[in-house]
Amino acid sequence: MKKLLFSLFAVAMVFQPGCAMIKKLTCNEGVAKRNAEDDVKNGRTDQPGVRSGESCDGEYGRSQFETDYRRAYSEAVKATCVGTNGSKAGSADGEAGATDKPQFKQFKACEKMPSYKSIEANYNREYSAAFCSEKRAVRLAQDVAGKMEASNFNDTFASCEAGRRSLQSAYDSAYKAKYAEAVKARTDEFVRNTGTSSFLFQNRPYTASCRIVPDKSQLQVTVGNPHQAQALLQGQWKYTYYDKSFQRLMDDTTQEAVLLSNGNPKTFSKMTLPRDAEFCRAEFASVP
Repeated sequence: MKKLLFSLFAVAMVFQPGCAMIKKLTCNEGVAKRNAEDDVKNGRTDQPGVRSGESCDGEYGRSQFETDYRRAYSEAVKATCVGTNGSKAGSADGEAGATDKPQFKQFKACEKMPSYKSIEANYNREYSAAFCSEKRAVRLAQDVAGKMEASNFNDTFASCEAGRRSLQSAYDSAYKAKYAEAVKARTDEFVRNTGTSSFLFQNRPYTASCRIVPDKSQLQVTVGNPHQAQALLQGQWKYTYYDKSFQRLMDDTTQEAVLLSNGNPKTFSKMTLPRDAEFCRAEFASVP
C-alpha cells in the first residue's frame, strides 16, 4: 500500500509541472488579447474567447484573463470601427469576388456605434467598384484563358451594369491575348512531347518530328540524323492524328524508305490524313 501511495505521489509530482507549463502557455495577457482580436475580426459579439480563461488560476487567474480580454476587445472594436476600414474591407472582398462578403463580419461589433452607417456605405461603395473593376476583369480573364476554358464574362459580371462596355472590352482583350499565349505554350509542349518520337535503328538513336502543313493537304515528317554515317530507314511508319483540342482522331500506316546521310535531317511527306487534324505523331514502327 505504501509503495502504491508513493508511486501515485511520484506521478503527481511529475504531472504537476506539465500542467503548470500548459497553463502558462494558455493563461497570459497575449492569449487574452489574441482571443479578443479574433472575436472582433470574426464578428463574434458574444465574446466566446473570454471563456478560455475559466481554467486559469494561481499567479494569472481567471479574473486577470477576463480583464485583459475585455480591454483588448474594447481596443480592437475602437480600432476596427472607422470608415476607412470599411473601404479597405469592401475593396478586398470586391476584388476577390467574395459574394458572401466575409470581411464585413468584423463590423458586427460596430452596429450600435455612430460610425456604422459610414462604414457600411464605404464598404458597399468600394465593394462595387472593385467587383466591377477592369483590374478584376483582366485578372479573371487571364485565369480562365490560361486554363483554355470558355469565356465566362456574362456570368461573372452579370450584376455590373455601369461601364459594362469598357469592362467587357478589357476582359475580352485580356482573354484573347492570354488564350493565344496558352495555346502556343500547350502546342509547343504537345509538339515537343507527343509530336516528336525517338527510336533506335541499327543500334543508333534517331528522332522523328511530325507536323501538318497550314493548308491541311499533307503531313511532313522530319527525321533527325545526329550521325555522320549513312542510313536507309526502310520500313513501316505509324501516324497518329490529333484535333485542335489535342484529342486523338485516328491512326494509319505507310511503308517508306528514307535515306539519311552525312548527319543531315531528311523530310518526307504523306498525303492522306483527316481534314480536321491539327497535330500528328510519326513513329518508325518496324523493318520489313
